Amino acid sequence: LSVPTGGGKTLSSLRYALEHAKKFNKDRIFYIIPFTTIIDQNAKEIKAILGHEDMILEHHSNYFADYSHDEDDGQENYELLTERWDSPIILTTMVQFLDTLFSGGTQGVRRMHNLANSVIIFDEIQAIPIKCINMFNSAINFLSNICNATIILCTATQPLLSATEMPLKLSENPNIISDIHEKFKQFKRVNLVDKTIVGGYDAASLKEFILDKMEHVKSVLVIVNTKNSAKEVFAELKKANTDLPEEKRYLIFHLSTNMCPSHRMKILEDMREKLRRERVICVSTQLIEAGINISFECVIRSLAGLDNIAQAAGRCNRHGERDCSDVYIVNVDGENVSKLVDIKEGQECTRRVLHEFKENPSMFYNDLLSPKAMERYYKYYFHERKDQMNYTLSRSNRDKSMYDLLSGNNEGVNAFNERNGNKPDLMLKQAFKTAGNEFQVIDQNNIGIIVPYGEGENLITLINGACNLSELKQYLKSAQQFSVNLFETNERKLEEMVIRIKGGAILALRKEFYNDDVGVTFEKAPMEFCNR
Repeated sequence: LSVPTGGGKTLSSLRYALEHAKKFNKDRIFYIIPFTTIIDQNAKEIKAILGHEDMILEHHSNYFADYSHDEDDGQENYELLTERWDSPIILTTMVQFLDTLFSGGTQGVRRMHNLANSVIIFDEIQAIPIKCINMFNSAINFLSNICNATIILCTATQPLLSATEMPLKLSENPNIISDIHEKFKQFKRVNLVDKTIVGGYDAASLKEFILDKMEHVKSVLVIVNTKNSAKEVFAELKKANTDLPEEKRYLIFHLSTNMCPSHRMKILEDMREKLRRERVICVSTQLIEAGINISFECVIRSLAGLDNIAQAAGRCNRHGERDCSDVYIVNVDGENVSKLVDIKEGQECTRRVLHEFKENPSMFYNDLLSPKAMERYYKYYFHERKDQMNYTLSRSNRDKSMYDLLSGNNEGVNAFNERNGNKPDLMLKQAFKTAGNEFQVIDQNNIGIIVPYGEGENLITLINGACNLSELKQYLKSAQQFSVNLFETNERKLEEMVIRIKGGAILALRKEFYNDDVGVTFEKAPMEFCNR
């Protein structure tokens, strides 16, 4: 299902899934979302339409089951449901789905059989980790061809999963809607404008660019690639705001993963309210760009993959408030994306498409957001990253791939044959244990820290106090909404910033290292807060 951003993919795909399940007697429907930032929003929308909340299971880290009547039984029943996945409709994340298929342990075994004879909707499918693509494709082919599952891939930026080394086997007529190019023209709400310059924009010049656009609109969303860039641009805009005449001043918001989920949710709610009647600028990392239901009159996006830029464009004129709005691509000087491989590779492929568009715009139907432009981008992007799609293993196994361990396992088979002389014949050649132990959807090179924002401060006290195991589990579950993941790049600095509680097993951030503007700070001195 390829539909432009804001085109109603959630309910359209669900309607199709319900009709399909009824017609072909499917057992259940899975709705799989890549980002926890949008799963609550989509879950509320789905429950409001369908009702029958008792038939809908939410399985993700943001979800808190209602245990008000009997806490212990409620917890036990919810855990049983998430272990089985046998509810009629299951809302879960891509992480949970991939873990079910590929991670170690027994939980996946209990869930996986319920994927058979089901309808599985993947929202924002372009967000699948590049290292998992070939394993995902093979798993989907198995679920579709052997297990009688129906698969729906939803996005505004459909990746070329059928053109990889291990291709996804699409049906004969895979597009649910006909004449995709015409549909994209009908939904056109923005113009994509290339404003990249030689040398790029530093924080000060980007601030001037933003303020120039604010002369013509009431709201601007700025999306950059790194948390440092977001913080620097936010600081420049906040400083400039004090020098403006009162009638030109704006409210300024900051969003990044240095803020805990509860803090980000509060900022988004506040911002949606203010956008109705105030002048607003928001500076954010890419966390805002996929699926978040919010609309600005103008969007400025730091150069990234064309898929990211298209998703950012979906936050502009989202509900057709204006005839057509502008989305600007800029290149930010000093953004260190050397370790952000997805963004770095995406930038290079986008540059190629931008160059081709300048040379021959009609080749892309005169629109950088057209399906044709996205197809060209993915052709380049997947070619550049084709050697990374088999999940190369880490540490001592860097020359092996997860795909090989779960298929031919050539090295393991050769070692077995050398030791045993080809006897007995191996029925199952896969190295399930090694693969299961190694598999991680998201690389765990960071550490979770509970922050003293809102209820988080009280939870830190409760966790550090006298509590039984059941209470501790519930406190830690609640604390997920008040936690931030930080990279362990500077252990000495991190030790200065945190308090170790519960015998050192849990880290809590000191109050002086968190503020309401930007979340976690690495300097003790509090930043000057803006008036909102």
